[in-house]
Amino acid sequence: MVDRMSGTQTIEVVNALPPEVHLIGDLDLANRDSMTSICLGYNEPVLIVDMSGLTFMDCSGYGALVAARATLEQRGQTMNLVGATGQPPRPMQPIADLG
Repeated sequence: MVDRMSGTQTIEVVNALPPEVHLIGDLDLANRDSMTSICLGYNEPVLIVDMSGLTFMDCSGYGALVAARATLEQRGQTMNLVGATGQPPRPMQPIADLG
């Protein structure tokens, strides 16, 4: 399934166990709420978020990932971020350190 987002962002949801959400393009203010809704729509114990297709992420994108992860953890679930390269992962270390 592919969910087209506004701007230059696409989210691809891979029907697998654990489910995988592939972020492609930009993650910013224009599409953070849609990404959060998709991530929080799962009830499996683990959600994989593949960031290998991200080319840009602003502070609202980072904030959305932090908020989604916190909500999932409150529900007893885990969000694993994988594949971050280039610009997006630089500020990601503090988020990874929360886990």
